[in-house]
Amino acid sequence: MTTIGIERDIMLPLILAIIAAVFVFFQYLRQIKSVETPYLFLLFSLKLGAILALLALMLRPYWQIDEPDPSAFRVCFLGDVSPSMSQKDCSGKSRIEALNAILPKGSTKAFEAAGRALQNPEICVFGERVRRHFGSDFEVMPGKTSIGDAIDAALSSAAGEPPGAIVLLSDGVSNMGESPIASAMKCAGLGVPVNCVGLGSSDAVGDLSISSPCRNLPAKKGELSKIPFTVRNDFSKRMEIDAELFQDGALLSKKRLEIAAGSSLDTAFDAAPLKSGRNVFLLKIKSGGTGDFRQENDIAFATLNASEPDTFKILYLGSRLDWNFKFIKMHCDESRQFKFDAIVKNGESNFFRTSVAEKIPADQKGFPLDTAILYEYDLIALDLNSEKYLPENYQAFLEKFVGSKGGGLLIFGESSPLSQDLLKLLPAKGLASGNSFKSSSLILDAPFIYESAVQDTLSFGAGLLLPEQSKFSFADSLKPGAKSFLSDKEKRVLACIQSYGAGKSAFFGLRSNWRWCMRSNPDNEKYKLFWDGLLVWMASGGKARLSRDFDGAEFAVNSENTISVKVLDKDYLPASDAKLVAMIKAPDSKIYELPLGAAPGGGGGYSAVFIPENPGEHEIELTAKFADGETLRTKGSLLAAHSGIEFSDMKFREVIMRDIARISGGEYFSFAEIGKKNGIRISANIPKIKRKIYLDDYFILPVLIFILLSLEWYLRRRIGLK
Repeated sequence: MTTIGIERDIMLPLILAIIAAVFVFFQYLRQIKSVETPYLFLLFSLKLGAILALLALMLRPYWQIDEPDPSAFRVCFLGDVSPSMSQKDCSGKSRIEALNAILPKGSTKAFEAAGRALQNPEICVFGERVRRHFGSDFEVMPGKTSIGDAIDAALSSAAGEPPGAIVLLSDGVSNMGESPIASAMKCAGLGVPVNCVGLGSSDAVGDLSISSPCRNLPAKKGELSKIPFTVRNDFSKRMEIDAELFQDGALLSKKRLEIAAGSSLDTAFDAAPLKSGRNVFLLKIKSGGTGDFRQENDIAFATLNASEPDTFKILYLGSRLDWNFKFIKMHCDESRQFKFDAIVKNGESNFFRTSVAEKIPADQKGFPLDTAILYEYDLIALDLNSEKYLPENYQAFLEKFVGSKGGGLLIFGESSPLSQDLLKLLPAKGLASGNSFKSSSLILDAPFIYESAVQDTLSFGAGLLLPEQSKFSFADSLKPGAKSFLSDKEKRVLACIQSYGAGKSAFFGLRSNWRWCMRSNPDNEKYKLFWDGLLVWMASGGKARLSRDFDGAEFAVNSENTISVKVLDKDYLPASDAKLVAMIKAPDSKIYELPLGAAPGGGGGYSAVFIPENPGEHEIELTAKFADGETLRTKGSLLAAHSGIEFSDMKFREVIMRDIARISGGEYFSFAEIGKKNGIRISANIPKIKRKIYLDDYFILPVLIFILLSLEWYLRRRIGLK
């Protein structure tokens, strides 16, 4: 309420003003004949105006305003931090980002249009519960939303003074507790207006999503399988996007898709599992620039449970058609377990090829350059002497074949100068040469390759023999994690293996073991048992020493989730002394370092709690270090996604927000209108204070008197008066 008044008694200033006015009037009468009428009237008006302004200055006029007493009430701000506030529909920003823009660090400057009524703001955040907020950025919290309970808490706060107003900043989503409308009616009964700021947009928010029903479908290792998936377009227009398929970080396939507005498209990728057991595939759509802001449904995982093939494919890469090659080929050809192909250099520019030649272009000589051909095999047997004939970068391919595909690599032959790339694949740090002048027994220690009954047969009698007058190579020392499985009595390692990524690599330094077949029927059977067991074990792919149970898992955002792995030592027994660290790359490119500790119960299990902060794909690189210096690494990924009732329907409830404001007597603002309207409404029931605003505080009257008298003086001089 505003009233107008004067500060001083009116009588004396009024008498003085009348006397001055009479004096001016007599001057007017005296000059009426000597001064032209327009000038005379103007002089009279200027003097009379100056007298009235002087009268007002002496009386000190003011206007009085009744304002809410800032010390007698509080304004409570309620900021919604429930999971639905992560939706991006506030002019390209998420709702929580809009909240931070309106109340930066808890500042209420955006509401200063309400004047002194906001001297005691109380800022709270709410989801399932209400708590005070002190100056930091607002962050989305897990759980549900209860707008009604938040309003009730603001009404019953123990802050001391009664509430003068409530400012609710929310998207209107409420899925538990008191009804927001019922709470608004309570506020209306108490005369407390709820001013509502709508955070969100009523316009339909478009979304692109991908999903796959493929969960542990049966498949054959190395054989193409269908991976079905569905892409959904919730935009109001036709969209073109790219769909991609990955395994172990490698892009396997890509499709360009067109999806009509508001419809779904069912399609499939063709992919061959690289290893036996569980194969995890990552499906991803690229929706950049489309306005699709929900990252968590732009990726999906599919899993195939691959069994070993009925027949293992073996490719022999050699430099000569010697007896070792002939006997291995003969053995594989006689067995139903193996399909044997070979590429062997047998002259200056000649190569012996089996059926693999059908897949190699006719004009291409030497070893195949198309690595896709070699990926069809389960095991590559490589003669050391053929390394110098391999195409450039072949060693890098072999590393991918073993480490990523999970293939087996059997390296054999006498020691020769080796490249560092190939030496990296060997279980041995280096090789040396030896000669046997007489036959001697070999020591077989391979329980991880052969069943106990087979190993007993191979060791029966004299066991496996190192033939007389034969050359061989042996490992001068083993790498961490490598293991010997065949040695002589002098403890020289003639054969050793190691786990390498998803596969295995082995070295076999005895080229004359074909002579076992020439000795006797028992030795011939030992030869078959030995190579059957070794080739099957090598071609079967690696038993992962570092298994990632989290790969392809779906974790809840802002919730505790467990990353668990299992670790085996070089003897393929549960490891208890490894140190594990996970490097996690979040969708916003932020890197987390997460140490894993031994899980309860042992068994080689390690785990750590991880709380994803953002939805989307999280890439994880896992490193395990052993006491002997060996290091194992593997990569995987998981999906962090919002879950729960909050995300079943995240539409902006503008109607509810307007109803709360209307019923309680408050004002409604959209997030874009903050600062443009004239402040929030305050309760009419709170105590008021009176504030006077004096006219002379603004120097208007002295300035007006000076201007009027100056004009009167100038006019007098212009017409020749003193």
